[in-house]
Amino acid sequence: MDKSKIAELIQNHRMFFASGRTRELSFRLEQLRLLRRAILLHETAIFDALKQDLNKPYFEAYGGDTAIVINEIDYTLRHLGKWVKPKKTPTPLAYFPSSSSIVSEPYGVALIIGPWNFPFQLTFGPLVGAMAASIEEVEDRLEPINAILRRLEFGASGDRLRIRLRRLAPAHVQTFMKDLRDERNAP
Repeated sequence: MDKSKIAELIQNHRMFFASGRTRELSFRLEQLRLLRRAILLHETAIFDALKQDLNKPYFEAYGGDTAIVINEIDYTLRHLGKWVKPKKTPTPLAYFPSSSSIVSEPYGVALIIGPWNFPFQLTFGPLVGAMAASIEEVEDRLEPINAILRRLEFGASGDRLRIRLRRLAPAHVQTFMKDLRDERNAP
């Protein structure tokens, strides 16, 4: 993937984010439900991939990977509605009779790089938070796990998750991160 492709990838994600669709609470909740269903649907394949990649026993794969992510999704589904509500805060007297609140706004695009030692849990754990914050990018380097990620992309019943999967070489990751930093620091 050359630099122009990376720039195009970032731009496509920013355009989708700018459409405002990911900001809707209902969209985020549905994406999290789809991810949960997809993980449960493909749990055996995830266990097999973790066994093939890391020789991880099924019980450890369940307890250290999928169960943790499912619990994170469940927790996020229960609390996301509360997290996105504006929070009332005191208003300075100088601005009386107005009211003040803190509104949590998502930033946009994020890159999640899956590590080699816990590729499922340490990729999908942050992904749950990113999806709750209306972000949509995940990347992992282990091939069997990548195959599972591509299957999970479609979820149960052919529903489409808004997760983008990319396989990037280390040099591409550095370029991707530099481009993200450059755009964030631009005036």
